[in-house]
Amino acid sequence: MAYDGNKLSRLAGTFDGAWSFWLYRSADAIATVNTAGYFSDYATRGMKEDDLVIVVDTGNHLLDFVRVKSDGDVTDGLRVTDTDSD
Repeated sequence: MAYDGNKLSRLAGTFDGAWSFWLYRSADAIATVNTAGYFSDYATRGMKEDDLVIVVDTGNHLLDFVRVKSDGDVTDGLRVTDTDSD
């Protein structure tokens, strides 16, 4: 699949220099999303270095946190697991 800007939403933050918190929902796996250049319009959308993105893989029901790097690329991701021991 490919990046779809309609699936990227700013949850919190501003354009004035403070970090922002984003949500991206897609059937793309995290290995695809964290490929250099994936968020091709990151600058025009207002994404900045150190912004945080929740990436939801809708195909596999997986959730990762990533950080935006200076070139718009994102880190590999920190997986949130579904452990429920009760």
